[in-house]
Amino acid sequence: MFESDITGLQAEIDKNTSQVTLLNEDSSLLQVSHLLQTNSSIIQKLEQQSQIVSYINHLRQTSSTYNLDIEGFEYSGEQI
Repeated sequence: MFESDITGLQAEIDKNTSQVTLLNEDSSLLQVSHLLQTNSSIIQKLEQQSQIVSYINHLRQTSSTYNLDIEGFEYSGEQI
């Protein structure tokens, strides 16, 4: 490596270290980060549930395209 490369990399490290320090000083960002980490499993579960609605809408569209009868199905209590 050339000395200029090392100097450039050191400058980038210093910049990143400074940005991390600023982020750590912002208590609202730390609170948001903590809330996301604490509730990550709930967030993932809600994300999966939102995909179920998309899947049901796809089924409805497919059934109308191919004239299929899918009456009698409903989504309730996280089950179809």
